[in-house]
Amino acid sequence: MIWQDTTITGTNTYRVIQGQAQVILSVTRNVSSTAGGTQRSDTTTTVNYTYDGNGVLSGATGDVRGTSGSQVFNDANRNNVVDAGEMIWQDTTITGTNTYRVIQGQAQVILSVTRNVSSTAGGTQRSDTTTTVNYTYDGNGVLSGATGDVRGTSGSQVFNDANRNNVVDAGEMIWQDTTITGTNTYRVIQGQAQVILSVTRNVSSTAGGTQRSDTTTTVNYTYDGNGVLSGATGDVRGTSGSQVFNDANRNNVVDAGEMIWQDTTITGTNTYRVIQGQAQVILSVTRNVSSTAGGTQRSDTTTTVNYTYDGNGVLSGATGDVRGTSGSQVFNDANRNNVVDAGR
Repeated sequence: MIWQDTTITGTNTYRVIQGQAQVILSVTRNVSSTAGGTQRSDTTTTVNYTYDGNGVLSGATGDVRGTSGSQVFNDANRNNVVDAGEMIWQDTTITGTNTYRVIQGQAQVILSVTRNVSSTAGGTQRSDTTTTVNYTYDGNGVLSGATGDVRGTSGSQVFNDANRNNVVDAGEMIWQDTTITGTNTYRVIQGQAQVILSVTRNVSSTAGGTQRSDTTTTVNYTYDGNGVLSGATGDVRGTSGSQVFNDANRNNVVDAGEMIWQDTTITGTNTYRVIQGQAQVILSVTRNVSSTAGGTQRSDTTTTVNYTYDGNGVLSGATGDVRGTSGSQVFNDANRNNVVDAGR
């Protein structure tokens, strides 16, 4: 657990209304970074207050604008290990609006809509998501609950080994775009609306339509008696598919109809640890059960990944293994006529 320090600077503009100096404009800037420099943000929140003819607060409007950034893992050599230069910045532009209601004489946020548009330094990952939160208050004006959702798109470059030589040739890093829909369930803890359950569905496909997936990730968050995030558990479930080469005539050439779908059922669990105030995955166990459309290939594998973080909470490495079984139909030319006969 390390500090994320924030420098706060702000100005309030006042107007004398009914003999009182009332704030009509509040502008607050928050500039923060973690001790290890792995996360950063610079946001400005603006609130405009209005008053009625009697000088009573009657409403407010506001927005949030700024930037944030965090380091993400870009596995350039696809070895599932964090090598030098593979932790890169993903910068985000933040724009949002807050809708207020005067409750018990205070301007309280009842609706927050925030858009985050981000991309990595090398342009290999991108996202555009909008998070909406609706806040509710009890009869005394105390925050009593919140509901919200997340919607948007993301994309990352994936390896499409068109010539099957296991080398990234020109044009073989293609975009896999994802549609994101999710819901967040909140609980008021120590006067703050905290997410206790996040359910996010990601539906993706590659630009050429050679890969596809539909997965739902669920995360349950827990907090200690002081309202500080203390842990999380979660799982991943869904399906994916990719086109594989089925060389029916055994000529080692992709003929018509020889690129067929291999569909996979995905089930997995994620174990988290709170690092830098964020729930980070430290153990991921995923089972993939797949078969081709024609039933000529099948597999059942479990992939385990253990993630490690340095003293600053930066992902520093990972170890893992894959275990399971697979099978494919092969040609057993018992009569040596070089023809696929029945049962051979």
